[in-house]
Amino acid sequence: NTLIATVFVKIANEGAGYTNKYGTFVLAEGNMTTVNGTLFYYDEKGVEHADVFEKANAGAEVGNVLQDMFIANNKIYFITQNGDQQGGLNRFVVCNSETMKAEFSDPLVFTTPKGVGTWPQHIVITGKNKGYVQYSDNAMETTSGICAIQFDDKSVSVTHHVTGTFGEFTVKGATKSRMIYSRGKVYAACGHSVVIIDPNNDKAVEKKIEFPGRQTKDIVKAADGNLYVALASPYEGESRYVATLK
Repeated sequence: NTLIATVFVKIANEGAGYTNKYGTFVLAEGNMTTVNGTLFYYDEKGVEHADVFEKANAGAEVGNVLQDMFIANNKIYFITQNGDQQGGLNRFVVCNSETMKAEFSDPLVFTTPKGVGTWPQHIVITGKNKGYVQYSDNAMETTSGICAIQFDDKSVSVTHHVTGTFGEFTVKGATKSRMIYSRGKVYAACGHSVVIIDPNNDKAVEKKIEFPGRQTKDIVKAADGNLYVALASPYEGESRYVATLK
């Protein structure tokens, strides 16, 4: 433990940062009723550095039910579902990308187009002051969608919901998966489709690629520059807990 801590401090002080392309982050969400989320970093040698956020912020914790992070604008942006409910920071947290020191956090409270409370889950940043958040409602997650956000160095707010991303969860609404920002467009899994959002004209989705009867589970950008989508296969059969599935 002492050796790991020493290596961690050396990396941070030398300015190698946590954005080394040969390293990777792992987010642990914690437990919504007892434990806040935490962040691990694995450097280019495969060495694990635990409690990265806490060590950079004098023991402060990022927030409850940590969901996602995004690096842009020399910042790191975090999204948590429950924010400060367990004594951590708020739902939207902004850190310096080199030091991981938190610069500010915001509760980011908003409702769905139907006026129901939300749980933010994933984030993508597309400009100096703009991004998008994927969310589901906090009433058993029956609906989900994507909203646009704007922020400065002190706060964040939702500007609008993107038409074509909100609806019944797993059928029409945005899927719980990371969004991809590539070549000026946002790509997101949404129900039985992938939607494309143009940040310059984002009141509604620009295009929807349909996969009838097959839920989009995730979308990634690979090393070859292509986007790949994971789809749920059609299923028919009996379930122990619900009626026959088709």
